[in-house]
Amino acid sequence: MADKADWCDANVRHFIDVCKGEIDAGNRPMGMFTKTGWKNLRTKHEEKTGQKLTKKQLKNKLDNMKKEYTWFMEFKNYATGLGWDEAKQTIDCSKEWWDEHLARCNNPGKGIKCNHVRFRKQGPKHLDDLHIPLQGANYVDRGQHYMKHISFVLMWTIYFVVLMWTIW
Repeated sequence: MADKADWCDANVRHFIDVCKGEIDAGNRPMGMFTKTGWKNLRTKHEEKTGQKLTKKQLKNKLDNMKKEYTWFMEFKNYATGLGWDEAKQTIDCSKEWWDEHLARCNNPGKGIKCNHVRFRKQGPKHLDDLHIPLQGANYVDRGQHYMKHISFVLMWTIYFVVLMWTIW
């Protein structure tokens, strides 16, 4: 039976560190952890925290961190030309800017609430540590690997089309 997850700051930081280690070990190709990667995450997290969590619990936490990170990076990329508050790890902007942004982003008629509002006072916890484990999973960077894959697929597609063209 799995324990109830305790995601205090220390456990989250440890989880992020374990994720980084598994990425460095090559256990997350193409943005998804392998079976070995998940097994190592569970084992190492349990060794450090004493919590016996399931893959589902760890994946839920990772997915939630990924969602918040993605919302924040969308917001940060959208809010160009504004300042950066290093202490709060968030965009530095006026109340007027926020009011205008939320008026455009929210849509009460459709039941849509702006996800950026949570970053008004503080960015995501452990933001500096989240770039490595979450960036590749959200296709934000890792371009070189994917470009090699796309180039390979494109090359073979062209080869196949040319081959079929010459046969007909």
